[in-house]
Amino acid sequence: MEEILSEIIGIIPAQYGVYVTCVCAGCAVICTFWKAPDEKANAFVRFVYKVVNILGMNVGKAKNHDDAVNEKKTLIIGK
Repeated sequence: MEEILSEIIGIIPAQYGVYVTCVCAGCAVICTFWKAPDEKANAFVRFVYKVVNILGMNVGKAKNHDDAVNEKKTLIIGK
């Protein structure tokens, strides 16, 4: 994982580093206020929500509570 992150950081030119950081930080702030869309929501809204979560680094153990609860519901219903 560390090598992948180093490669991604190496691709970004130094003069854009601040902007990339601001986008990631902004997405993280947006994710704290944006409730997870329902399964019935528009596909575009769900896609944008997923992109904002990825850019805000809300993946893995850092998932939003709504996403974690929805994932558990899916697993329980799927059984």
